[in-house]
Amino acid sequence: MEFLKSIEQLAFSTWVREGASFWGYATILFTHTIGMALLAGTNILIDLRLLGFARQIPVQPLGRLYPMMWTGFWISAATGSSLLMADATTKLINPDFYVKMCLIVVSLVLMRTIRKRVFSNPEQAEPDVKGLALASLLCWLAVITAGRLMGYLGPVAGLA
Repeated sequence: MEFLKSIEQLAFSTWVREGASFWGYATILFTHTIGMALLAGTNILIDLRLLGFARQIPVQPLGRLYPMMWTGFWISAATGSSLLMADATTKLINPDFYVKMCLIVVSLVLMRTIRKRVFSNPEQAEPDVKGLALASLLCWLAVITAGRLMGYLGPVAGLA
């Protein structure tokens, strides 16, 4: 616990958590949301198309969205780490945090698997990956839900 407290006491962590600057917590949280929209939102779009929605949209051009999803991942990873540092003693003892991290790993594995099976060969017919797409969709929705619940389940910052 002392190590987590030392992370929270870093100048950067204190600035994120307590600073009056517009560029602090609110902007980092907003940017985290944008990153998640790029990552999960775009992935959900692809999942829905693979599940049969919007059949008039060809699948293969959607493969060009993967760089945008990875950009969203790195934005979310950087901003999420900043938010975590500001509240390490609370978040790192919250089981919901670890549920969210495991769901992100599973979601990323599904994302890569779908890319390999669907977008690796532009000449192939649309493969049947409905099971993968449904699992991916549900995992991303669970990631978002777990992230929102972190503020309500387990220990809450400032109540010690």
